[in-house]
Amino acid sequence: MKPEEENSFSYEFSKAHVLEIVGDWFKAKRIMYADDMFEDYYNFVEEQCFTDNFIEEFIKTQVRESIYKWLSVFHEGKKDSYDHIDKEEGEIVPEWFLKNRYKELEDMFSSKYFNYDFNKIETEYDSAFRAFIVTVITDKEIGEITLRILSDDIETYLENRLTLLSFIEVKIVDDNTAEFVFKMDW
Repeated sequence: MKPEEENSFSYEFSKAHVLEIVGDWFKAKRIMYADDMFEDYYNFVEEQCFTDNFIEEFIKTQVRESIYKWLSVFHEGKKDSYDHIDKEEGEIVPEWFLKNRYKELEDMFSSKYFNYDFNKIETEYDSAFRAFIVTVITDKEIGEITLRILSDDIETYLENRLTLLSFIEVKIVDDNTAEFVFKMDW
């Protein structure tokens, strides 16, 4: 082994191996293959993971986000011990990190998993609250029962995803508009 290779590793994924991993994951989560969610995941793997270098990019992004998350948590705990650093009021989140969260939210609300159609979906990041606010507009009236069903669907969806988002709350803005609040999970 060459010296520069000592700290690196590589692994080749075959299509069958990736599908086996996905299948094992579904078994562990007790998700039946007939569930609508499985079809969404299978299509995601089938369409995207097998395009050139997508797996490598996906893994790099996951590692990058994990490092950022770990360093953020560590830094937050050590802030008081740094005398020479000026304390900043705001949180600085890299643009690439926010873009990935926007993409996650877009994928979630456009998923076939939800049995509700949304006419319009608007997402914004509020740095003061460190939260993503998703506003959805529908043709149908949104009542408490609909809101509870959507909330349950979102919680189930997020539990079954590798994500850095956590669902905080939902409220009705008017008859056909609701607002969902998500935070990053650290």
